Amino acid sequence: MAHELFSGEVKGLVDKTIKYKRETICGASKIIAISENTKKDLIRLYGIPENKIEVIYLGNPLEGAKPLKIDNLPDKYLLFVGNRKGYKNFDFFVKTVTPIIKNDKNLHLVCAGGGKFSREENKLLSELKISNQVKQISFRNDNELAYIYKNALVYVLPSLYEGFGMTALEAFSMGCPVVASNTSSIPEVCGKAAVYIDPENVKSLIGGIEKVIYNGDLRGKLIKIGFEQVKKFSWKKTTRDTLLIYNKIVRNGK
Repeated sequence: MAHELFSGEVKGLVDKTIKYKRETICGASKIIAISENTKKDLIRLYGIPENKIEVIYLGNPLEGAKPLKIDNLPDKYLLFVGNRKGYKNFDFFVKTVTPIIKNDKNLHLVCAGGGKFSREENKLLSELKISNQVKQISFRNDNELAYIYKNALVYVLPSLYEGFGMTALEAFSMGCPVVASNTSSIPEVCGKAAVYIDPENVKSLIGGIEKVIYNGDLRGKLIKIGFEQVKKFSWKKTTRDTLLIYNKIVRNGK
């Protein structure tokens, strides 16, 4: 429901997209939501009856991935993954973590994927005087992404909204501790395996990150719980539950 909740931030086909979504959602025999939070959004934003919506969680995108070494990673880094625009909250995040990075010249911020930094992003990093400690790194496949997670000090998910939050599962599966927003569907996915922060509060974000990177015992505990948490999500279960719903619709003719 990002288009509806953050319409001012998504340029281009927003009006057309929302119109199409409304027609499709309201005309569907059944709706599969990828989280309880998305289900609540559907009910609140579109007035969909609760019994018309089934929640089926997604699996871990890195299921079966084998970490493949890449050579351009710093030795010590915080990790941000994927799209950096709008509600992903990157600008606030990078401004907030600047003091942490400046206090440790060996510490870097790695942004995996999401495309090369824009002119505006490069300008921001320059103004913050951390350009030499922030890297955007592309990856060719899941195995390289797995390696990026596996070697990070912590993965930070400071997003204001996620329909599910698959990257948290990716991090868990690679033994990467997670600091995540206490918003939308994220707590559903992370359970007790993450340190939660208010993504719009500087002290909360800094405190959460420092708590993880400077506490080896906590890191070890989070890694252990993360491995257990990711076991709750599998594509086999996603497929089975989805097929059950399709078969039920076919049998009932609606």
